[in-house]
Amino acid sequence: MSLKKIKKGELFESAYVPFSSPKNKKLERGFKFPALREVFKHEISEVEIFPTRNCSENCEGCSVPKVVRWGQERRMSVSWWQKFIQKTAEKGVKYIMIMGGEPTVFPGIEKIIKTIVECKVKGGIFTDGIPLRQNPKRLELLVQNGLLKMTIHSSVDYLVKKEPPLKMGKKVGTSRYHKSFYGLELLKALKAREAKGVVANTVLSPANLKQIIPLYQELERQGIKMTLCNYQWQCHLYQGRDPKLFTDKLVEKHIPQVREIIGFILRNEKKKIKKGKERTMANSSRFLRALPYLGIAQPVGCNNSSGPPGVFAVLPDGSLRHCPVITRLKDIPGCPGCHYGFRDRSPKLENYLAEMKVFNDPDRLDFPNIIHEI
Repeated sequence: MSLKKIKKGELFESAYVPFSSPKNKKLERGFKFPALREVFKHEISEVEIFPTRNCSENCEGCSVPKVVRWGQERRMSVSWWQKFIQKTAEKGVKYIMIMGGEPTVFPGIEKIIKTIVECKVKGGIFTDGIPLRQNPKRLELLVQNGLLKMTIHSSVDYLVKKEPPLKMGKKVGTSRYHKSFYGLELLKALKAREAKGVVANTVLSPANLKQIIPLYQELERQGIKMTLCNYQWQCHLYQGRDPKLFTDKLVEKHIPQVREIIGFILRNEKKKIKKGKERTMANSSRFLRALPYLGIAQPVGCNNSSGPPGVFAVLPDGSLRHCPVITRLKDIPGCPGCHYGFRDRSPKLENYLAEMKVFNDPDRLDFPNIIHEI
């Protein structure tokens, strides 16, 4: 298959997304965030909460602008987050994912973790592992409040065996390399402590393609789950972001190499399934099979049978987004596309890919995304 055979959607005018789009005083005036009742007008399976979007790293292709990552932000209190979590649990949300920035630096994050566990909903937290590596006492505090009962996700884009210097985290070209070491070390440590689930999230880029299979094999040996995705660029250009931020994305010439990587992984995963062994990949097989095509071109938005994502977001100031990228429901149909993992965690995308039969397994060994089941 060629990217030229995938029909691209029309690129609509940019959607204004507060805290992500460039500042625009005219659009800010009178802008209304969706209310919780509006979000739940369509099927919701998960909420991503962002107690903070601050982060000390400087990763290329990051979806959070520098002005947000390194700036001051209005934050809701711990008690507000606890009440919100209780409210969404009562509404039937199946999964609560704590995101950032770096959420483990948020004061009182341990109480938020404890509330999720006490509400008896499945939960996860996405951390780069660096603050917990540097402050073991803080890690113990989180463990005491239920961290091991959640699924811990961390960014591992490279297989790094030697601890890199901290200064690498400040440089665009080395930041992902830097935090990969700490992320994997944290996951191994928590796996040894029998955490409910540990997942390495790997973002594909031209720089790390040769490392993906060795990294997959290492995670397989360690008993750590893996998810794959690509830099997201279509949806962020729709926010009005600078195209220069996404110069390191995968393009059409990378399709053969990515297809070879995905083919190796899928063949190995199917062998394990046939033998009754646990999978390493947490992605669905259809998402992985689509990755060399839809994951690179990203032409599929929500203006189709998949509809709005089954995942919405809550930002540090308590404002809501109908999807983790786009704020207003009326702007979602105009989004030119993405291939975000949060869409794979919602059955909506998998059902849509099933309709596009080219992404179905001819051996009838399609397998679902299992993040909500770990």
